[in-house]
Amino acid sequence: MELNKKLTIMVSSCDNYEDLWYPFFKMFDKYAGELKNCRIILNTECKNYSYKKLDIKTFSFYNDIVPWGQRFRKHLEQISTEYVLVLLDDFFIRNDVNIELIKKCLSYMENDCNIACFNFEPLDGADIESDDYKEFCSPRPRIDYQTNAQAAIWRVKDLYNSMLDIESPWEWEIYGNIRNQYTIKNKFYFLNSKFARPIDYGFNKEGMGVFRGQWVLDSVEHLFKENDITIDYSIRGVYCKSKNDFKSSFLYKILFKLSYPFRKKKLDLIQANYIKQYEEKYKLLVAPYIGDDNE
Repeated sequence: MELNKKLTIMVSSCDNYEDLWYPFFKMFDKYAGELKNCRIILNTECKNYSYKKLDIKTFSFYNDIVPWGQRFRKHLEQISTEYVLVLLDDFFIRNDVNIELIKKCLSYMENDCNIACFNFEPLDGADIESDDYKEFCSPRPRIDYQTNAQAAIWRVKDLYNSMLDIESPWEWEIYGNIRNQYTIKNKFYFLNSKFARPIDYGFNKEGMGVFRGQWVLDSVEHLFKENDITIDYSIRGVYCKSKNDFKSSFLYKILFKLSYPFRKKKLDLIQANYIKQYEEKYKLLVAPYIGDDNE
C-alpha cells in the first residue's frame, strides 16, 4: 500500500503557534517513516512554513480570525485522498511510528464504509473489544467525546460532516458527538489500552508539549535537548503545575465553601441570561439534526 495515495496528514494549528512548527516537523521528520511521503496540510490562518523535503502545504485563506470549524472544513476541502491523519501541533513524536498499524486501519476502513475514525488514544467507556480489529475497542452507547481532536485517521467526508462552520473545537467535541449518536451514526474505534500507541507523542493529562498556552517542561525539555532543538521558553512561558493546582488544594475548598452566599447571588443574577444563551446555542448546533424533543 502506497500511503501517499491513500492518506493526507492534517496538522491543526494557528498562526500564534508558529513557534511549535519547527520542533513538531523536526520530530516528525525523524520518526514518521513512510508518512513523510504523504502530503501535509498545515491548517493555520495566513502564515507559510516549509521543512526540508516534507511536502507541507499552507493556503493562507484567512487574514482575520474566523471560527475554527470554518477554517478546518476549508482545509479539508483541499484534500484529494479519501483519508486524513489528524494531528495537533503540540504532538511531538518521540518514537518510530507504527506504519503497519496505520496501513491496517486504512484497510479496515476500505472494507467497511461505515467506519469514520480510528482514534489512536484509548477513551473511557470505549472498552468493547473487537474480534475484527483487535488493536481497537468500540465505545459503549452514549459516551462522550467519540468525536475528539486526538491523533486519529478519519474518512475525510465523515470528519467534514461531523462539524459545523460556527463551532469551536470544544463545541465540536461535545455537539458533534451528540449529532453523530442521534443521526449520523458512524462507527468509531479507539485504541485498545493493551496496545502501544501507533504514534507516541507523550500524551498526558496536562497536554503533550504545551498546556494552556505554556510549555510543559517535563514533556519537552529533555526531548528537545536530545534532538538539538533550542527553544526560548520565556516567550511562551512555562506551565507551573503547583501554581495551577491551587483549585485542588484544601485551602481552596474551604474558601470556596465560605464564598457560597456571594457566588449564589451572582449566579442568580446571570442564570436567566446563561440559560437563554445555552438554549439558543443548543438549538443552533444540535436540535436541527435530532429533531424537536417535544415532537
